[in-house]
Amino acid sequence: MKLLLVFIGILAMTIHHVSSAISDKKSISNKEEYLKSINELRRNYAKESRIPNMHKLVWDDYMETQVQMNDFSEDGKTMRVSRRDGNDADKEWRHKMVYDHYWADSTRETMIKQSIDHHMAGLEDLTPHQKRIGCAPYNYSAVLDGENIITETMCFLAPEGSFTSWNMARGDAGSKCTEGAA
Repeated sequence: MKLLLVFIGILAMTIHHVSSAISDKKSISNKEEYLKSINELRRNYAKESRIPNMHKLVWDDYMETQVQMNDFSEDGKTMRVSRRDGNDADKEWRHKMVYDHYWADSTRETMIKQSIDHHMAGLEDLTPHQKRIGCAPYNYSAVLDGENIITETMCFLAPEGSFTSWNMARGDAGSKCTEGAA
């Protein structure tokens, strides 16, 4: 009987600890608007850069929980990490990555190879075949090219863990979508 009481006590403490750890995690305040802004960014990029099959993202609560729990176990396998909502230095870095380095077809193979070992700021959000996203507040800072980069949100995007969907022929936005442009 004592063993049963000890077991129940340990179980109760474990459940309380786990539930309090989860409840301390914050969420994006307006997920619908946040998702809408990311999809608008993707839609505009698809038009500008002639990506024929850019998928519209849907919110994934499980992926949001993965961000909140710092679960990076699938990074580079079935999902990619995106750090967003940064300071001016972060915004400049993201713009540089997207428009200065990887806009041209001639640099796509290099980008795909670099994505194996590196976070690709700005490009993670624009990977064409990603379909799901989950985000949560997440403070991150790093020094890149002498600039202090600070971001306030982290997102996981799935199902593509690599950048292989970048390796496609150009075409009008939506021209290769099964349901037309999103």
